[in-house]
Amino acid sequence: MYTPPGQERYKWFRHIDGNSQSLINDRVNAVLRDSEGYIWFATDKGVCCYSPETHQWQELTSNLPCKLYTSLCELPSGDICVANYMYGLFLIRKDKMEIGDKFADAISANVVFPKDETFVWIGTDYGLYLLNGKTQEWKRIKLPVSSQPFIVHSIRMNMENFILVQEGRGYWL
Repeated sequence: MYTPPGQERYKWFRHIDGNSQSLINDRVNAVLRDSEGYIWFATDKGVCCYSPETHQWQELTSNLPCKLYTSLCELPSGDICVANYMYGLFLIRKDKMEIGDKFADAISANVVFPKDETFVWIGTDYGLYLLNGKTQEWKRIKLPVSSQPFIVHSIRMNMENFILVQEGRGYWL
């Protein structure tokens, strides 16, 4: 952790070459604070987890050639779903602290967002999808923008279960 002079109110996380107790990479694509208080980082070089309680970092490794992770979400089970840009969605089981089984084929996934106990929203370079996490069945969600696929950059859901989708041409509710 790094604190620039005059910025003592903030905690700065950064990568330090050769130091395993630092951020795995400075290009952070997603940050998640889970239900247990751990802070997860999806970066261009992998996934890491910071414990505010112990001030310890843990790098999560995989043997995938592409280390570009774009998004994270906590599933109702407590597992972390992480999107690898080239290889799909993977589960991180907190008790093992490793990138484990492939959860779903979602190539070019930019964002994952839990809908409820069963479903996960997935925004990709090719549109918006809803994945049934129990059956692994996919459903493409058509938005009234055009017949062309659109790149989904962000997904948010409000209390009434409406989702806000950000793509290159605007926002859709």
